[in-house]
Amino acid sequence: MTVWRTTLLASCLAATAFGPMAAQAATDPRTVSGAYLSGSHALVARDLSSAGRFFGQVLAEDPDNLGLLRRSFTLTLAGGDVEGAAKLALRLDTADTADQLVRITLILHDVKAGKWRDALTRLKTVETAGTAKSITPIISAWLRIGAGDGKAALSSLDPLLKGARPDALGAIQKALLLDYLGDLDGAAKAYEALGDVGKTVRLVEGLASVYQRQGQRDKARALYSSFADQNGENLLLEPATQRLDKGERAQPIIGSPSDGLAEALFYIASAVSQDRQADGGDTALIYTRLALYLRPDFPVAQILLGDILAGQEQYKNAIAAYEALPDNTPAGWMARLRETLALEGLDDYDQGIALAGDLVSERPDSAAGYLRLGDLYRAKQEFASSVVAYDDAARRQKRLEEIDWTFLYRRGIALERSGRFDRAEQDLRRAIALNPQHANLLNYLGYSLLDRGKDLKEAEDLIRKAVDLTPDDGYIIDSLGWVYYRTNQVDKAVETLEKAITLKPEDPTINDHLGDAYWRAGRKVEARYQWEAALRTTEGDPPKEKIEQKLADGLPANAPAPVTAN
Repeated sequence: MTVWRTTLLASCLAATAFGPMAAQAATDPRTVSGAYLSGSHALVARDLSSAGRFFGQVLAEDPDNLGLLRRSFTLTLAGGDVEGAAKLALRLDTADTADQLVRITLILHDVKAGKWRDALTRLKTVETAGTAKSITPIISAWLRIGAGDGKAALSSLDPLLKGARPDALGAIQKALLLDYLGDLDGAAKAYEALGDVGKTVRLVEGLASVYQRQGQRDKARALYSSFADQNGENLLLEPATQRLDKGERAQPIIGSPSDGLAEALFYIASAVSQDRQADGGDTALIYTRLALYLRPDFPVAQILLGDILAGQEQYKNAIAAYEALPDNTPAGWMARLRETLALEGLDDYDQGIALAGDLVSERPDSAAGYLRLGDLYRAKQEFASSVVAYDDAARRQKRLEEIDWTFLYRRGIALERSGRFDRAEQDLRRAIALNPQHANLLNYLGYSLLDRGKDLKEAEDLIRKAVDLTPDDGYIIDSLGWVYYRTNQVDKAVETLEKAITLKPEDPTINDHLGDAYWRAGRKVEARYQWEAALRTTEGDPPKEKIEQKLADGLPANAPAPVTAN
């Protein structure tokens, strides 16, 4: 699937500057120059709503500035004010200045007003070459549904489905269209043909709903059970499964043509949000805003909005997005679970732990709350409490220890850091059995063995394999240097740790290790320099008092000493 892109920071910062206006030092946002500077600052800080508002003030004073008009449109849209963005889009709606996003915004504005024919007319003006090819047929299909022409709606998808490689998004829309139009047999076949693409919460719910309306309730129940076995619990499916258990009639997941169009925008946003390119998050943000504009009561899109904002480190805005969902719903519970991630991003561990504790109290049988509680305690370096929470999660989700290497890795770290080495080693080895090519996992077990002077030959083998997998990782190179140090290969230790410090020049642990190696090599002035660097940057690991002792007295007798590899 290909979609058009817009990069907010690139396009907005490249917009026309204001010459003398931009050079003024005024910072009062009530002035034109102050509003411009405030908008620029808000843009860099990723506060898009504020940036759009400030640039709107400047635009009022300079209404013919095309660059500023484009900038204000994009930021207003990304900030969630789609009505305001549509007003700006009308000013850009000329042959020379309108782009695809301008026209799409105006089409959706028509849809919101119920002007389906006007929207179809406007769609004809959208350039369909290049990346727009994948979205305009889908918009056309739902517009035709809204205009009352279901047969033409299905044919609108032909450009996406008739090629050698049918477009996945087009295939999804075909299933949703057939479902909405009441062709249950056709919809079931279309959903089933999606294969792995169809194994998402929304599409599983859609297919199960079709089965129920066909009278195949057992088949719907089996579908939900299979999804849970493969993916674990998902509370977003809880309302649908409860309706099934109560014998209530199922409804299509699409309730109106505008809902269908919102669903399509949600799928685009979901796909683009997984793109790690710099502009992926910006594009996903805009599509999610447009989806919520058409369908404000759309829980999965609201959660996605929070996830995108959190991924851009807009943690406070992410929290606001999550908190927009009501607490007393499965979606609200899941949103608050994600809110704990945003609180962790703000280093507000105490509030995150308190919120996770509330979530655990509300759903004591759910493993998800305990997992977040364990992660938060681990981030706060309260490792004993982290282990307790992880163990509680494992008791509630029996397959965690069988299939989830990340859980074993996380609990293994907490166990190791709380001094419970035997259990930690067991978890780490089980994690490696599930994922034997994960460099950080191999390195963690290797370094743990090395740190305790246990099985140094195996420790070296594990760390060397990690180095082979990620040869430019400064932390893993540091581990290899420490292997050389502990096995009395001081020259190799110095050489390797010097490479590690070039890769991570301000890491206190690597500085500390290199200082120790220099001291063993007789390079005491350089050792003190490295220890001083470690002291400047350490936040407790390594402990300041130990570094200060080495600076005062040199490497103490009880420092980790070279031993013979076993």
